[in-house]
Amino acid sequence: MQYKGFSIPGDFILFMRAIAGIIKWSGITRKTGFNNVVRSLEKPPHPITTTASDLDYLKKTHRILYYILVRVIHHRNPCMIASLVLFDICKKRNIDCVLVVGAEKANGGISGHSWIEADGLPVNEDSAFLEKFTRMKEV
Repeated sequence: MQYKGFSIPGDFILFMRAIAGIIKWSGITRKTGFNNVVRSLEKPPHPITTTASDLDYLKKTHRILYYILVRVIHHRNPCMIASLVLFDICKKRNIDCVLVVGAEKANGGISGHSWIEADGLPVNEDSAFLEKFTRMKEV
């Protein structure tokens, strides 16, 4: 059965990996703080060229992560956890990617956002939206 680009039950493992990643990185960031986590991240030692199937997998995983984080859990920083989970997946699959942390002035304060770029393009992010952010850190 197909639903919104997902194969049911074929993508069940993908859902379970997303949930496991959310649990893992939510716990780590709660314990050590996002800044300390980002400082400790390392890129894959020998990343390979990103293929179309890698990008499809990352986009599908990103959609699952945001669905769970925003609609189910109501997480206040879904981009942070989703970026960490996707970065972890890229590292395990040896996919060349960059985790970007950006900031912008908004509503009299500072707002932050994090995202993943593969082959120099943001994964499931609107480029116009990302232009508002000043890149503060790239891993």
